[in-house]
Amino acid sequence: MRPASASSDTASTENVIEHVIGWLRENEGREPDRIVLLQPTSPIRRKSLVSDCLKRFLDSGADSLLSVSPSSIFLWSDMQDPKAYSDFKCRPRRQDIPDSSRLFEENGSVYVFSTEGFASSQNRLFGKIV
Repeated sequence: MRPASASSDTASTENVIEHVIGWLRENEGREPDRIVLLQPTSPIRRKSLVSDCLKRFLDSGADSLLSVSPSSIFLWSDMQDPKAYSDFKCRPRRQDIPDSSRLFEENGSVYVFSTEGFASSQNRLFGKIV
């Protein structure tokens, strides 16, 4: 069971990770080298995603990894008074958007990071991020 500090509506994922690392250290006398975080709010993953992410993390020499999804450059805010973040009168076709202009959204499906780096940064993303 998690303590109240890692179970409230305001607890962060980092609070929970800290608790798990501490619990493993105190109760099992071990600490993992790396952590693979799968958020339950993103339950749908293709079959090989986790192993693909772990392989990329290990092969790249990264300190942390996150999964992302392509995002449209056609973003809007404030639906009561809509504001466009791009020129909607001069909209390119998606396939014509150059790779250098593409944006990606953190999707929360998979994070991989070293326990040591997490301890120093207190965050799941740090150092060399892939």
